[in-house]
Amino acid sequence: MMGLSGEELVARYYGPHHQSIAIGMAVSMSVAFLYLPWCCLLSGVINDSERGPNVLSRMELAGGALTAWSLGFCPGLWLLNAILVHDLDPSVIKAFHVFGWFTYDMTYGITTVQCVGVGLWTVLNKKQKIFPAWAGWATIAVGSIFVTLVVLPWIKEGPFTVAGTWNFFVIFSSWLFAFFALYSFFLIREMSRRKSEFEEPAPTGELTPTTDPGIPVRA
Repeated sequence: MMGLSGEELVARYYGPHHQSIAIGMAVSMSVAFLYLPWCCLLSGVINDSERGPNVLSRMELAGGALTAWSLGFCPGLWLLNAILVHDLDPSVIKAFHVFGWFTYDMTYGITTVQCVGVGLWTVLNKKQKIFPAWAGWATIAVGSIFVTLVVLPWIKEGPFTVAGTWNFFVIFSSWLFAFFALYSFFLIREMSRRKSEFEEPAPTGELTPTTDPGIPVRA
């Protein structure tokens, strides 16, 4: 869609599909911010066992918060296009459309910071048993491949365009499954373990006499 003129973009997409685009983008904006509490939980788990200035947990929290903002802000631009498609000039529609995608993709660095922070903590913290080391390496890899998005503004055709296979399927699928879904699985398992420990009643023992018959103690 980057190679289309404003008129073509309106005629093929925003014009005939403006209602479905508006609904989809509104839902995307609402769901996107659920990523923020997830990042807060992950940051808290990291912070529990991190010593010193807590750089890695802060990388996770700051990167995750800004990623959540990006996931919610960019659909807002496309929602604007869909709602005002008949009121705005096609060149303005394209400008908002392209700006949204550039913001969505070219701010990859904030998610890279998040992934690298989580991955380094997972790999370097030998005492933690929540996440396996291979998950950390997978997350670092996910954060690193985002760097390839830097060429998007100059690619008009082929798999490396905004809507191409590499950007739209490989990179975002890697982030979804090799980071978000993977760490969600281990987070849920850890939270379930902690909940079980919290609810487990403490052993009471039995009262046994001491040398002083007036002071019973627990065995």
